[in-house]
Amino acid sequence: MNLSAGLKRWLAVGLGIGVSIALVFVLVKGKGPNAPQSVVPAVEAPAEMVLTGVEFTEIEHEQQKWTLKASQARYLQNEQKTELKDVHLVLHMKSGDEVELRSQSGILYAGSKDLELIGEVQARVAQSFQLTTDYAFYDHNQQKISSGAGVHVEGPELLLDGARWEYVIAEQRGRVDGGVKAKLIFTPRMRSN
Repeated sequence: MNLSAGLKRWLAVGLGIGVSIALVFVLVKGKGPNAPQSVVPAVEAPAEMVLTGVEFTEIEHEQQKWTLKASQARYLQNEQKTELKDVHLVLHMKSGDEVELRSQSGILYAGSKDLELIGEVQARVAQSFQLTTDYAFYDHNQQKISSGAGVHVEGPELLLDGARWEYVIAEQRGRVDGGVKAKLIFTPRMRSN
């Protein structure tokens, strides 16, 4: 069989490239077929995801139920909860009113949608009452916010301090109890002549 010089060169180049690729493959793998391979045991780490600038709005029957914002959210799959930083929760009511809560941190429970608010909790309820406490718990199923931590309430012409508080969202009814101290502030009204 008589091959032309050009064809012989192309066959040699092709064979050289094939051998080079095979050598590179062996070198990259770093081991021959019988070389011992190290086995790394599979360690199941907790599934964790961290997000920043989070905003979540729950809509039910084409109506906003609540909006949750946080500067950071860290989801812990094994515990079915999300740890939050710089929390801002707005509960939207059918009447158009809103209940607003803020805290340094929080924990949102995935299954129940309950939320713990922790550290410098501030709440605005009934459009004109400001509550300050260290801890609050939002029970999604009961539509109630409560706390066993001391609370300070400021409202129109009223200051309250107590050991516990709760606010029933659907009824727009709040309660402070446990050693309550109240201060009424009367503002004189101007008479017209």
